[in-house]
Amino acid sequence: MSMAILKPVTFVFLAIGAFVLFAHARNKAWEINLYRRAVIIGTLLKLVLCVCVYVIRPSLNQHSDAANFYLPQTQALLSGEVPYSDFASSYSPLFTILLAVPVKIWPSVGSIVLTMLLLETAMLYLYIRRAQAINWDPGWRAAFLYASSPFSCYWVAFSGHNGVIIAFFVMASLLVAERGRSWISGVIGACGYLFSKLLAILSWPGLVFYERPGWWRPTVPLALSLAAVASLVLFHIDVTASIRTQSLMDTTGNLWYLLVRLIPGVDISDVWVGLPALSFAVVFVPMLIAFVKHRDAAAKFDTAAAFIAATNLLFFVVSKKVFSFYMVMTLVFVIHAIVADGRHLVRRLVPLAFLGSVAFIEESHHWRSPVSLVIEVLRVSAYVYWFVVCLKLSMRPADESKGQGGTHRSVQILADGVETDEALRASNTPNRP
Repeated sequence: MSMAILKPVTFVFLAIGAFVLFAHARNKAWEINLYRRAVIIGTLLKLVLCVCVYVIRPSLNQHSDAANFYLPQTQALLSGEVPYSDFASSYSPLFTILLAVPVKIWPSVGSIVLTMLLLETAMLYLYIRRAQAINWDPGWRAAFLYASSPFSCYWVAFSGHNGVIIAFFVMASLLVAERGRSWISGVIGACGYLFSKLLAILSWPGLVFYERPGWWRPTVPLALSLAAVASLVLFHIDVTASIRTQSLMDTTGNLWYLLVRLIPGVDISDVWVGLPALSFAVVFVPMLIAFVKHRDAAAKFDTAAAFIAATNLLFFVVSKKVFSFYMVMTLVFVIHAIVADGRHLVRRLVPLAFLGSVAFIEESHHWRSPVSLVIEVLRVSAYVYWFVVCLKLSMRPADESKGQGGTHRSVQILADGVETDEALRASNTPNRP
């Protein structure tokens, strides 16, 4: 079977298969045990296959960002060249430094993919550890839905997309914020940007306003990280050149692409260039104000995760440049928000099955058939639906989530700001669906 056929078949099988299994296993006595085994075995299998594929047939991955950008830029750094000065890069200053050691040890795209897979594994470990500490079994449900999706199995475990760096640091930042360490949370959140790319800042509002009083504590390290990168211009290093160039690019899979298809020539207008930023601001500012004023203070982790997911999804809808693999940086938070709420799970997770099934389609304006237009309409519709769901969940009143799958009663912060598993368990009863 050729790769052209095997790839879409694999995506559809993973996406639809995982969704059907979830719908069938839901509320069964063996459901959580199934998810636990699937996540553990699946993660080990990914690690083994990753090493085997890139030792035996590294040529299978020739067109990913890891092969075309991450590896060449890291090798250039190792040869003594300076990012932004000697070679163009759209990534943050510490990105190639993060990859330098693994690439030095194993000069192959496989080392990069393995690094991303290990970061994803660490992210899931932190997430599951929290779920176990608070006796929240649905955490395994969320982990299964994420780990079995094509976004994890292909875009991370095979292609090594760097969006998982953002997801890892945002997850770690939320967990630290949950322990009352706002300053450290900001430092970790800043690392998501410094070690990856500018898209990490989409998650920052959710981190900054995790605690309404004292919001300035995480803001300081986040702002300092931006200032530090911006100060490189004093050394005649333009860190924004490649980013400015990429901002002029466009893809399918967003609202503006559909608008151009429906109204040919609309993109010629001078106003067109600024529409994505303007539309994002028009929607984001009021939703941020509403989040800060009306969020459930007793469900900080759940509502912050939902708001982070909503912010990223808003970007997917109104940005002119959106790729399927961008979902890697926010999918775990989308799934957590839905699973933690516990209502309408099957209906709310239908977009996961669809988006996973079409995630193999490379966004390109070469797709002009009626079928491709239908796919793009459904893709944008899925983003919009998830955006609305996550935005609502980010501001749900406390009494709405009682008795559901929420984790808002799960964390007890001790007087010194440190929590223990024993304290967590003592403050909660098992919350099973």
